[in-house]
Amino acid sequence: MSECDLILYVAIHAAAGTSDAFFPHTHLGIFSELRLNGSAVSEMDIYGGYLGEIGVPVAFVSGEEVAVKQALRALPWAQWVVVDKHKETYVAGEASIRYLGEGRKKLRMKAAEAVKTASTMKPLIISGPLKFEAIFRNEGLAKKYNTWGFERSGATVKWHSANMISGFNELNKLTFFPRRIYVLRSVMLFLFRKYYRVKHRYFAPKPNSEGAVL
Repeated sequence: MSECDLILYVAIHAAAGTSDAFFPHTHLGIFSELRLNGSAVSEMDIYGGYLGEIGVPVAFVSGEEVAVKQALRALPWAQWVVVDKHKETYVAGEASIRYLGEGRKKLRMKAAEAVKTASTMKPLIISGPLKFEAIFRNEGLAKKYNTWGFERSGATVKWHSANMISGFNELNKLTFFPRRIYVLRSVMLFLFRKYYRVKHRYFAPKPNSEGAVL
């Protein structure tokens, strides 16, 4: 990732615990909330902070209004586009077709603007030490996923880190890499990348005239 100049995030979602949001979750759907130094955070805080420590700014976000607002609290310099997530917007015949066309145009325009103004984008730096709290949806999930023996109180698992990179790595261990398979993570990630490359190259839906997947 360090070789990238910018990161553009399309279709972000609101943080876990956000009311009246479209599919709100943070990192994985098992959490009811993620906190950093005592404050609830979204994925853009976590991912943006991780990317910031390797010198890569998040330059663009798109998603529903509440998700964009959450992202901009952490990334005020980013270009953005609000995308309506209400079903009614997409089943209104000609009005829906117009909305989709205008929305795609706006996404292209704002993404291009983010690239043009790359020099104004800043890596997000969150100074340590850092305290992470992962509040699971219930205590059973917390017990199941906490194979690393992090500090736990009920449904809440806690850990401390000196910086975002190490803290994010611990989050990934908690969610995706149980202790017994951690030594296989490099092989797993290699196979995942191969799978998605094949999937998107040979089995992706055909795009329409605008290049958008139908």
